[in-house]
Amino acid sequence: MKKIACLTVVLALLWSAGAAAQEGVSAGWTEKTETGAAASYVRYPVADGENADVINALLAENGRLADYVQLLSTVQDNGGTGLQVDYAMTPADGENDIVSVVLSAQGKMLSGPPGQAYYPLVLDRTTGQQVTAAQVFADVDEARGVIEGYLMETVESTLSTYMENNALVPVPMERFSLDEGGVTFYYESSQLSFLSGFCGAVTVPYDVLYDVLDVSDGSVVTRSGLAAEYMQVTDETAEKVRRDAEDGRLWGVPAVIGMPLADALAAYRDTVDSGFYPGGAYYETEEASLRGTCLITDENEETVTALLSTNVSLHGLRTGSTTREAWQAVLGEPDYTIEMTGVEAESHLLCDGEGDYYELDGVRLTLHADQQGVLYAVVLTE
Repeated sequence: MKKIACLTVVLALLWSAGAAAQEGVSAGWTEKTETGAAASYVRYPVADGENADVINALLAENGRLADYVQLLSTVQDNGGTGLQVDYAMTPADGENDIVSVVLSAQGKMLSGPPGQAYYPLVLDRTTGQQVTAAQVFADVDEARGVIEGYLMETVESTLSTYMENNALVPVPMERFSLDEGGVTFYYESSQLSFLSGFCGAVTVPYDVLYDVLDVSDGSVVTRSGLAAEYMQVTDETAEKVRRDAEDGRLWGVPAVIGMPLADALAAYRDTVDSGFYPGGAYYETEEASLRGTCLITDENEETVTALLSTNVSLHGLRTGSTTREAWQAVLGEPDYTIEMTGVEAESHLLCDGEGDYYELDGVRLTLHADQQGVLYAVVLTE
């Protein structure tokens, strides 16, 4: 109790700092930005309403906000290293009982050389408490075995070529967030880090984890609704898929079509040089939620004109498991179907198979099946 009281005093000082600018985020949340020299800043969410003091104390303690605000005051306009502290929230509007907040600090560090660090925190807003792995998984040890098996079998080979430190196991079970595409685990730099200098992070899809999640009535996972959204088709699935597509996005994928490529690469960090794609190029990135997703560009490589993912769920229509008959039962008959094989399929980053094309308002959504009729990839194009 004494620790929370002290943190509340620190928070009061942070919230009232003269250099701060505040703007609305959503009902129940606002946003605070402390600014400094050399375009440096510390930005963080502020809870309002029920349990706000306890939640804000947790955010401050977990993200070391007072320390970073103090560090911000030492940054100078002399060409040295700056500091950027920002955050991501799931759901993005924070309007759920269960909210994940991931603070990311980049540049000048609290100790050691310049670098980057993540501070993930899952909050139960009804209690004001931090959510632990034991509340997410029915058996943490069993879940760890499933996760580590998945990482070694599926992820290791795709990460090892662009990692500086590449120890995927042991998994940091208490450093996680609950996201649209799965549970994301955040590593310390000394264990797993990219060549960009960012710490490693890996998203494990909900369908991989479903048998070890606690999905009982009233559980954290059930109340978050994210695993159910990923796994289960409902009467609303078709409308949600259409709405996402026309907004230029795929469920669980943070990049959107139409965004400048420079902005996308600054946010998600490309791993290797671009590859050829008909009419443009494709990029793979370090971002955990974009593993298995390529950013497709125009010929001049200036704009993201398409998203191609072999690791995605469209509100229950899942790559690797949903059949063509099943998605047509949800989305209806396609506007047209094209068979693609051989070199043509390979150049489009697809396997031999057939693609169903749905022409929507301003975009084209393609669901491509392999030769067994199972969803292999989803492509969203301007």
